[in-house]
Amino acid sequence: MRQVLLFLLGGVVIAAFMADTTSAQLSPGDLHRAHAFLDGVANCAKCHDRDRGELRAKCLDCHSAIRARIAAGQGLHAQPDYRDCQHCHVEHQGRDFALVWWPEGDSAFDHALTGYVLRGRHIQAPCRACHRPENMRDAAPLVAQKKDLARTYLGLDTTCLSCHHDEHRGQLASTCQQCHTLDGWTPAPGFDHGRTKFALTGKHTATACAKCHETVPDPGQARDTSYLRLANVKHGNCTDCHQDTHGGRFGGRCESCHNTGGWTVTQTAAFDHARARYPLEGAHRQVACEKCHPAGQKKTGLKFARCLDCHQDHHKGEFAHRSQQGACEECHTVAGFAPALFTIEQHAAGDFALREAHLAVPCNACHSSKAAPFAGRRAPFTWSATHCQDCHPDVHKGTLARMVERDGCDGCHSESAWSAIAFNHDSTAFPLRGRHASAVCAACHKGDTTVVTIARLAFAPMKRDCESCHRDIHRGQFAVTDSLPATRCDRCHTSENWRPERFDHSRTEYPLDGAHAKAPCSGCHKPSTVDGAPFVNYQIADRTCRACHGADTVVPAGGPR
Repeated sequence: MRQVLLFLLGGVVIAAFMADTTSAQLSPGDLHRAHAFLDGVANCAKCHDRDRGELRAKCLDCHSAIRARIAAGQGLHAQPDYRDCQHCHVEHQGRDFALVWWPEGDSAFDHALTGYVLRGRHIQAPCRACHRPENMRDAAPLVAQKKDLARTYLGLDTTCLSCHHDEHRGQLASTCQQCHTLDGWTPAPGFDHGRTKFALTGKHTATACAKCHETVPDPGQARDTSYLRLANVKHGNCTDCHQDTHGGRFGGRCESCHNTGGWTVTQTAAFDHARARYPLEGAHRQVACEKCHPAGQKKTGLKFARCLDCHQDHHKGEFAHRSQQGACEECHTVAGFAPALFTIEQHAAGDFALREAHLAVPCNACHSSKAAPFAGRRAPFTWSATHCQDCHPDVHKGTLARMVERDGCDGCHSESAWSAIAFNHDSTAFPLRGRHASAVCAACHKGDTTVVTIARLAFAPMKRDCESCHRDIHRGQFAVTDSLPATRCDRCHTSENWRPERFDHSRTEYPLDGAHAKAPCSGCHKPSTVDGAPFVNYQIADRTCRACHGADTVVPAGGPR
């Protein structure tokens, strides 16, 4: 019986084992086409053990390139989180199922895990822009391992030229990042031309590279068929790059006159213009070269015998009638256009001799296009008339035209100074007498009272009555009426003194006699005030004795006086 049980139990175990073996032989799905050669029951154990576990060691038996990188601690698979192959590589899903599973998509993959951090423009580049067969430095080992070069991420190194074409064709070192950055090919902030055999200065610092470094064809390339020649560029002389605009007349050493600050920035001290037919003197030494030698025009054969060969005739031929036919050097020198050599003696020989204050007037004050009456025209040197009013404006605005026509401006003024007045007032209808003779003009001839100058004084027409200039301190007590009320001050006063030298009390309604004749004026004529203004009352309404001497006054025989 025991033997029967053992037999039956053994049969169950055998059946169970056979059942397990049978199930192990059933594949869960087709392998990817890269692993298709492993299809079949006989190959299961090449990847799986009896528990169907994914054995990393078995994967690495075939994937030796990955095994070598893991051993060297390089790449993604050397990271602890990426040691189990089956977490990212899932098989038995069909011939075309992707063997690489990206949890968040390949665009979100952290490339730093591979040991190569993406920076700059590399961040935006798609994976296959770099991971492609033509960028692999040595693809033979991968081909030997039957790797699909279009799908693998192996085979690259971290040097720039492993992916990028050498734009410089080996002219420079292969360490691209000495000059360039990962942000873009241009500009190259790390490049310093000062470390080369030709340091850039002046205008050269802003010159585009291609202006000096010519483009060279490279027919052997399928792309980038031309490049800039950076090495072995001739630079010993300026004429290696620049054309000698002087045609060799001044030698080949351009730097003897010019510098890199610009073609027009010349070292005039270095160039001796005396070697030319026209030595530079005076103000000509400060003239920029291009003023006489414009760009694009020849530098030799220029006319220079006469000033007018270069300079415009400022006087428009006005002196062409003179013996020297208007030659500039008759009055001017190369030291400068001003001052002129025309002397005061020469001026005196003309129609208008300079005297007094005119001697201190600069030439261009009269000989100017801004001078009256030539405003807006060229500077004049000949006049049809030389009267004062031909140059000077009439500050009196025509009020003295009659006198000017008769005597001219010098009837009052002199050439020594405008303010020096010599005028005979007796020639007017108001001769000056007494205190009037010593009064200043502006005291009577008041125009603009804010600024008292000769030009702002009023001279005609003028009123001649006293009240036109003097205030009536008697407040109209002595006004007489013809057609209009007016006070005849000269009935009492003279121009010699304000005191009433002509006043005669006997001509009034109250002649003075007796003791009254000796009484002072202020004894009867008392100060009074009207509207706050004081004045002396001369119009006494009550002339009785009691009005002045009191109510107890005894009236003398003959009636009150």
